Amino acid sequence: MNTVIQALTEEDKKQCFDLRLEVFVDEQGFSADIELDEYDAVASHYLLKQNNAVVGVGRFIQKENYGKIGRLAIKKSQRGKGLGKLLLVEIEKQNLGRVKDFLLHAQSDKREFYESCGYVVEGDEFLEEGVPHLKMRKVYV
Repeated sequence: MNTVIQALTEEDKKQCFDLRLEVFVDEQGFSADIELDEYDAVASHYLLKQNNAVVGVGRFIQKENYGKIGRLAIKKSQRGKGLGKLLLVEIEKQNLGRVKDFLLHAQSDKREFYESCGYVVEGDEFLEEGVPHLKMRKVYV
């Protein structure tokens, strides 16, 4: 059973941060100094649980007239099973009452995944910590 919940307790948030560090720092080599940032204090964090085990995480930051989704990560052993899409769509659903416009910075090699979820590239590729990224947007009408 897959369930997406908002991380409301400190323990929930710790589980989010732990998986982010596992995926972005340990696997992908990003700096731990930038992985946990000042936006974590104001973001809504989400956990994807499968039979009570955390298999995915993401965060949502409310901006003035759009929402920014980021730090979407799926446990390595659980990738390729549709869980990333499930998590992303649920984060959008849980925030549709606040915004209709969602923005994210996708690693360029994940472009097809985000396009399959309805996101469209805006602008040129850019580097974030030496890794090519694309600004992508999805608007609900």
